Amino acid sequence: MLRLYQLDQCPSCARVRDLLLELDLACELVEIDPADRSEVERLSGQPWVPLLVDTAADVVLPESTDIIAYLRARYA
Repeated sequence: MLRLYQLDQCPSCARVRDLLLELDLACELVEIDPADRSEVERLSGQPWVPLLVDTAADVVLPESTDIIAYLRARYA
């Protein structure tokens, strides 16, 4: 299962969402509260989004460029 922690207005998050649509991948979108990024920090050690969690592969990826490269390599 894919889960994307994100903010709707974030351009980097939008790029990841666009690729998810392009690849026709089901993904749970988790809209974070900009004032409370504790869940993102707990998962990745940093407060920034986007953050992708792929539970099927036990992968946690911050950084949109790394997420995009991972999705293309694994699911394209």
